[in-house]
Amino acid sequence: MTQSMLSPRLLIFLLFVFLQAGLASGQTSQSRLVWVSRDGVEQLLATPPHVYMGPRLSPDGRTIAIGMLEDGLQIWLLDLSGEALSRFTFQGNNGVPTWTPDGKHLAFWSDTEGSVNIFWQRADGSGGLEQLRISTYLDVPSSFSPDGQLLAFAEVNPTTPGGIWLLQMSDLTAQLFLHVGHPGRTAVFS
Repeated sequence: MTQSMLSPRLLIFLLFVFLQAGLASGQTSQSRLVWVSRDGVEQLLATPPHVYMGPRLSPDGRTIAIGMLEDGLQIWLLDLSGEALSRFTFQGNNGVPTWTPDGKHLAFWSDTEGSVNIFWQRADGSGGLEQLRISTYLDVPSSFSPDGQLLAFAEVNPTTPGGIWLLQMSDLTAQLFLHVGHPGRTAVFS
């Protein structure tokens, strides 16, 4: 991937096209990662076919955090300068990576401590895994506010499905922002 492809002038948006690898019925389908330019030109990334989930481009446009089925569901980082994959998480199952606006941390759900809760870790892999929220329900992060002070997440709760919550990063308190009445809805800050 050349640096010119990452410039805002030439690369307006990033779209991942998941191409089926044609696996036999009953097996998990694999996909490939593809850059698609604004004019529709596709460029296949030099990554192997795999089961990829939820790719997220870093704020600086140099790295993709992506879920991969490998020893359970794990988060991997794809360095776009050399298109090299490196494993980011190693314990339990982890998914839905969400970059902080400064690109220094990734928040994600993890079952490392038992229940599926929100954790984060430094994007460079230093330091340890830090739990941001403790809940008996599944919490799925979706977006940080532009100033990084709030993390929007969905709580999958059978008694009140479809809750979008905001986690205040300064004191890690959560507040229901909107009850949308349908599980699986997420929020994205603009």
